[in-house]
Amino acid sequence: MMFRRLAVALLLLAPCALLLRGGSGTPQVLADAPVKDFRLPTFTKDSWIASVLRADTAHIISQSQVDMTGVTLTIFSGDANNRVDTVFVSPAATVHTEPDHESIHGSQSVRVVRDNLEITGEQWSYFYREKRVLIEKNARIVFRAKLPDILK
Repeated sequence: MMFRRLAVALLLLAPCALLLRGGSGTPQVLADAPVKDFRLPTFTKDSWIASVLRADTAHIISQSQVDMTGVTLTIFSGDANNRVDTVFVSPAATVHTEPDHESIHGSQSVRVVRDNLEITGEQWSYFYREKRVLIEKNARIVFRAKLPDILK
């Protein structure tokens, strides 16, 4: 859902990057300059905020891929509580907007913060539909919740 909205935003931005046709060829979309201070909120069917994707810069690679720097992805509860559920912070990430394969990933560091835990690591991915986080390198998890009887 969030990434479909990103794809729509990219399609709306694409005409801004069209270059004049040279001869009889079809127009080509070129995005040599990145979008600065990129912001993309998404909403639930009931109009509650679902997420906000922010980036210092966003470079449109294709209709289904955007490379970003200074990335913060905030995921909300999506209801009247408007509670922040999870925050991802990374110096760089790539967003993929293919239907049924919406994801964001990066090879650099990531910090994932929730009320009850904090995760840091590198070479990470977040799969939106599954709400699954994958950290492949230097993963560190700090639990802020009681874990009674964990060593029994």
